[in-house]
Amino acid sequence: MWFNIDLIIVLLFLIANFVVGFGIHRKISVDGFKTYSIGDFKTPSMFLLIASFTSYIISGGIFIAILQQSYNTGISYILKNSVFQPIACAIVVFFVLSFHKKTKGESLTLNQWMDEKFHSSFLRALIALSEFLLIFGCLVMQFKALGTVAKSILNIPPQYENLCIVGFAIFLCIYTSKGGFVAINLTNILQFSIFIIAFVSLIIFIAFKSNFFAGVWDKGVIENPKMSLAPCFKDYNTTLFTLGIWFQTLLPQLSGGKYQKVMMCNDIKKIKKSVIYSAVIIASFTISSIGISLLIYSQNPNLKIQEIVPFFVNNYCPVGLKGLLGAGLFAMSISTIECFLNNNAVVFTNDIIPFFSKIFSKKTYVPSVFMARIVLIIICFLSVYISFNFTDIFSILIAFSNFYYPVAIIPTIVLGLGFNFKKTSIMCGVFCGIIATSINYILTKNPSSYFLGLSAHLAGLILTELFIKMRNKNEDRKKSLIP
Repeated sequence: MWFNIDLIIVLLFLIANFVVGFGIHRKISVDGFKTYSIGDFKTPSMFLLIASFTSYIISGGIFIAILQQSYNTGISYILKNSVFQPIACAIVVFFVLSFHKKTKGESLTLNQWMDEKFHSSFLRALIALSEFLLIFGCLVMQFKALGTVAKSILNIPPQYENLCIVGFAIFLCIYTSKGGFVAINLTNILQFSIFIIAFVSLIIFIAFKSNFFAGVWDKGVIENPKMSLAPCFKDYNTTLFTLGIWFQTLLPQLSGGKYQKVMMCNDIKKIKKSVIYSAVIIASFTISSIGISLLIYSQNPNLKIQEIVPFFVNNYCPVGLKGLLGAGLFAMSISTIECFLNNNAVVFTNDIIPFFSKIFSKKTYVPSVFMARIVLIIICFLSVYISFNFTDIFSILIAFSNFYYPVAIIPTIVLGLGFNFKKTSIMCGVFCGIIATSINYILTKNPSSYFLGLSAHLAGLILTELFIKMRNKNEDRKKSLIP
C-alpha cells in the first residue's frame, strides 16, 4: 500500500500551501501589471526577503542534481558548488547590489532596464529570449525532479509519476497565475520554514546514524578517483566542459528572477543583509548535500546515476523523516517553479511580445495581467510535457545554457556593475559569442560550448570598445589640428 504516513505528511503540506497561496490572492488585489510582476511590498520583513532569495536558489531539483553530479562527476562539480558559487554570490552582494540605489527605476524586468541603458529594443528582446529559454530549461528540470522525488521518497508507483507531475502543475497554476509575484513570495515563508525543519532533521539523523567522518574521508575522498582534477582536463571537450561550468558559476550573475527579488525592497542595506544570510543558508545546504553524496559513494561506489537517490532514501530516510524530507523538497521545488513561471511570463509579456508587436503592427503593445496569466499556464504545461521525455535532468540545463550564457551574461554584468560601454560594443560582443558557440558546437559536437562563447563575447566587447575609443581620439586629434 503506497498511501502511507509519508504521503499524508506531504499532502498536509500541499493543502496548507494551497490555502495560504489562494487565501493571499483573495485578500490582496492584483490590479495592475506592475503589481503582478514585482509585487507591492512597501517594507518587506527580513525573514520574507531571506525566504524569497533562498527559495529561488534551493529546490528539490538542485538537491537531486548535487547528489547525482557530486557522485558521478566528482571534484569539478563539487568545486563549482562549494567554492565558485559563494565567490560569485559575494561579488553580487558587495559590487552589483551597490548600484541598486543609483540605477533602479521603474523597470519591471532586467531586460527593460537594459533597454533604458543602451536604447536597443533588439538587444532587450534577444537577451529576454535567451533568458526565457534558460528558465524554461530550469522548469523542465524542476518538474522532472518533482517526479523523481515522488517516486523515490514517497514510493509513488511509476505509472502514476506523470500524473503526479500534472497534478502539481495544476496545483501551481491555480494560485500562481492569479496572485502573481505577491502570492509567490508570501507562500515562500511557509515553504522555506518546512524546508529548514526537514533538512535540519535529516542532517541530525544522518550524523547519529552513520560514522560519517571516518567513512567519507577515507572511501569517499581519498580513495575516490573522481576527486582528482586530472580527469577534468584529459581532452579538449572535457576541458571546455570543466572550464565552462566553473566560469559561468564564478561570474556574478544578475538574472531576471534575482532582479525581481531586489525590486521588492528600496533599502539596499536590508537587501545586502538578506542576500548574505541567504548565501550562508545556501552554502550550508550545498556543503551538506555534497557530504551526503560522498557518504553514498563511500557506501556503494558502483551505483548508476538513477539509483543514487533511491539508495539514499532506502538507507537513510525512515518512515516519517522520508515524508518530512519529501515535504521539504516539494516546498522548495514549488517555490522555485513559482518564481520561474512568474519570471518567464513577465519576460515574455513585457520584453518579447512588444518587440515583435512593433515589427508586425504599428500599434504600441501594452502588457496586461491577462496575457501574463495565459503565458504562465502555457509555459507550465509545455515544460511538463517536455519533462516526460528527459531522463538526465542535468543535461537539460546544459542544453539550454548554450544560448543564454554566451549571449546574456556579459551584458547583465556590464549593466549591474555600471560600466559605460557603447551599444555597438555590446552588440558586437553578443554576435561574437553566438558565432563562437555555434562554430565550436558544429566542429566538436560538445554539449557544453558556452565557455568559448563567453570568452569570445568578452573579447569582442573589449576590442570593439577599444577600437571605438581609439577612433574617437583620432577624430578629436584631427579636429584640433584644423585651424
